[in-house]
Amino acid sequence: MKVNFDNVTFAVSDIDSALDFFIHTLGLKKDRVWDIPHIKTKLVEVKGDDFTIKLMYDERRVARAHEIGKPKEYPLGFAHMVFKVNDIETAYKDLSSRNVKFVTEIIETPDGAKRAFFLGPDNIEFELVQHPSDG
Repeated sequence: MKVNFDNVTFAVSDIDSALDFFIHTLGLKKDRVWDIPHIKTKLVEVKGDDFTIKLMYDERRVARAHEIGKPKEYPLGFAHMVFKVNDIETAYKDLSSRNVKFVTEIIETPDGAKRAFFLGPDNIEFELVQHPSDG
């Protein structure tokens, strides 16, 4: 069996602010929108050059999260999504100028990669990485 990556879907509490972040801050393109009223859900697909992210607003899930209290972190099984860049210093400065909240400075890991972690909508954690062969 051979598998390939298709997309990642993030559950968000505010579809408009999530779209603003992914389109205006990260530069992705809005592609498709699905309204699914019978299950009170809206899905919006945004695309990069070679990847797809789906943003899901599920009214029932949001209501339940408010009832039980939102967890401060995502449950085990999801850590973060990584965006590969060719120039991490420029990407870091660009995103910082767009009021992106970085939770680390640029760090170099033992494999020689440079990395920086930041938060998106609903405190979803993302990482920028520049591999040694890319810079």
